[in-house]
Amino acid sequence: MIVGKNHSPETIVHCINGQLLDENYLPIDCVEASQLINSEGEVICKASMGTSGGRGIKFISEYIEANDIEKIIELYDRNFLIQKIIKQHPLIESFNKTSVNTMRIITFLYKGKVHFIYGELRFGGAGARLDNSAAGGRWVLINKDGIIQNEFYIFDKSTTDMYVDKNYVSPIAENTSIPNWDEVILLLKQTHYKLAHFGIIYWDVSISQNGNPIILEYNLLDSDAYAYQYGVGPFFGDMTEQVLSEIYLQQKNLNPFKSNVRYNCLDFNKLHYLEIERQMFLI
Repeated sequence: MIVGKNHSPETIVHCINGQLLDENYLPIDCVEASQLINSEGEVICKASMGTSGGRGIKFISEYIEANDIEKIIELYDRNFLIQKIIKQHPLIESFNKTSVNTMRIITFLYKGKVHFIYGELRFGGAGARLDNSAAGGRWVLINKDGIIQNEFYIFDKSTTDMYVDKNYVSPIAENTSIPNWDEVILLLKQTHYKLAHFGIIYWDVSISQNGNPIILEYNLLDSDAYAYQYGVGPFFGDMTEQVLSEIYLQQKNLNPFKSNVRYNCLDFNKLHYLEIERQMFLI
């Protein structure tokens, strides 16, 4: 596995191309799947392919029967996960108790070394179950040392503008750090090497009650750099000029008649974000 069980949410049911599986990837039927779900007070169900922005996430607390599982399989186009709800660290929970609040962290594999690019803590609005900005949540930047910053950002869906919410009152003191930050970054760097085809990875990470980092998911494509650029600046920071020069030189010299696996898997991933920066006139 890319991410071991110790650092993953507890998945009780997998559905892969319509095949139901238990936590150990052993085949089960709809009756057994419903029993596993009903043994928990509440579970979260989410698509396992092709989603973003919290789309398709559902919380299930009612009694489930076998025919309900068949409906879920159809609803999620035969690919989904059902997981236990994460019990989060008190500091992380303090920003909003009704949502699972997560960190979005970006790492960049460049010249054999994984670099920390960006971190933010995202949390839902009052009463919300989801933490992302598209669902009315806020976010606050985390610096490279794990210290939570003082400005809280919000996204206005009606205008697609981002701005600092000056009315928000932080529940924590200044210079408060993310619990076990060094362990979080070490885990992401070690895991990024297992996905070395990709130069840039967007990680969604939570912290459990006992301080254990939990990787909820990792995003390889179709993420954006706008929140980072709004709050920080150029995506690659001090490496921007070097990365631009190298990638565009590779693109210029690319032989279209020769298979180039490294370019397709790694450099296209980088170029996606370089193009975003070019359009934003930040570099």
